[in-house]
Amino acid sequence: MLFGLDLGTSSLKAVLLDPETGRMVQEKAPLSILQPAAGCAEADPETWWTALVQVLARLRDKAPADFAAIEAVGISTIFPALVPMDAAGRPLRNSLLYCDLRSVPQVNALATRLGLGEFERRTGNRLTPGTCTLPGICWLRENEPNVFGATHVFGQATTFLIQRLTGACVLDYTQASLSGMTLSGREDAWDDALLELAGIGPERLPSLMHSGAVAGTVTQAAFEACGLRKGVPVVAGAGDAPLAALGGGVVGAHELFCSAGTTDCLLFTGPRAPRNPVFANCRYALPELWVSIGTMTAGGGSIKWCCDRLLHCTPGEMTAWAERAAPGSGGVVFLPYLQGERTPWWDPQARAMLFGLTAGTGREEVCRAVFEGVAFGWRQIVGMLEHEYGFKAAEAICAGGGTTNRFWNTVKASVLGIPVRTLRMPETASLGAALIGGLGAGIFKTPEAARAATEPLRSSDVALPVPGWIETCQENYQTYVNAYPATRDLLPAHGE
Repeated sequence: MLFGLDLGTSSLKAVLLDPETGRMVQEKAPLSILQPAAGCAEADPETWWTALVQVLARLRDKAPADFAAIEAVGISTIFPALVPMDAAGRPLRNSLLYCDLRSVPQVNALATRLGLGEFERRTGNRLTPGTCTLPGICWLRENEPNVFGATHVFGQATTFLIQRLTGACVLDYTQASLSGMTLSGREDAWDDALLELAGIGPERLPSLMHSGAVAGTVTQAAFEACGLRKGVPVVAGAGDAPLAALGGGVVGAHELFCSAGTTDCLLFTGPRAPRNPVFANCRYALPELWVSIGTMTAGGGSIKWCCDRLLHCTPGEMTAWAERAAPGSGGVVFLPYLQGERTPWWDPQARAMLFGLTAGTGREEVCRAVFEGVAFGWRQIVGMLEHEYGFKAAEAICAGGGTTNRFWNTVKASVLGIPVRTLRMPETASLGAALIGGLGAGIFKTPEAARAATEPLRSSDVALPVPGWIETCQENYQTYVNAYPATRDLLPAHGE
């Protein structure tokens, strides 16, 4: 049996996977984000460990024979999630999460010192608060010098959990890629010049290894605390987005994976290190592959907003109304920037808009425009991903709660012009964690074998493009692409 866990912001999900039959046993425990001040997002790492102990106990009670047969452990976590730790692996403060914005002043100072263009050239990524670890370390140095001085290792969530399980202090290449402290294409080593900006040396960072490398084995102390058998290998793991794609069956180059939830993430794999900083660019969980990630802040969140705040309806009612409207929504176009937008604009001040309203516009057109607007966002990101890698995706492999609406899947397929294949298993990161554990322990000989062994879990439904919809939506898509640049300076936050 393989054990995979996925540490998220709201829960820790875990799975026991039989690598021969594909049979799974699942459990989860709740988690929460702490927000001590506006723009701050933290988590207590000890609650992660408590949640892990809880799910292991439930799995042991639910399937004792399977639990006793665990042969490898893989870990997926939110990332970045900066954890300052002492020499014993104890957290010295709460983790600073990827959505924490407190390091904006440090971002500005680093941009002045190094230059944004130079940082992007070196790392292949944007210099941003939260989603880049470097300014978070600088914030600690300037605002919590006692914590900064006492920190033995600046790790991530996987670093903390793996050290608690094995005693090893490691980090995988996928997460190192987004730290702002490695060079693009050379994620296997910390860069001294970038570390100098944070005022630290490589000895205060984890050892780097690929996701499937065995970091260590479960210690006696960990066995006594959580019940995992002593000596079971634990691999380095990866960030949640790459492992969600692996769980979704992505094992080669030029594959498109879409995770549809409140926030939508679109990932495209390639054989070389990407350098377009409009994306989050990192190593993939498998060797010799990289991935670019485009993110829409409020993909599924736009549907929830329309239902809860605008029309006070259920998602089913919204869908039924949208289906009554003609493709193109009567010329109405929706920009889904309800919480700013990441890809491609990286603008927290961007705002959602409805364009093209007339006296004849009804709720049917507005509902369909919201569905189409999110699909337009997907198309814009996918087009940029394909341009970056010089290869067109054959299909979109999709998972997550936003894939349960077949009408919306058909809208997305029609706007993208490719089939949208939705997976039966909506949450795939814990499965990907189990698979990387199996690969690292040699239970699966190849990534293709890992995918084949679990293919029944991914039995899927395919939504195909509707030819008439493609042409009808084209004019609205051009309006969508042009709307933000044309209106950006009209918004008070930009025009002041």
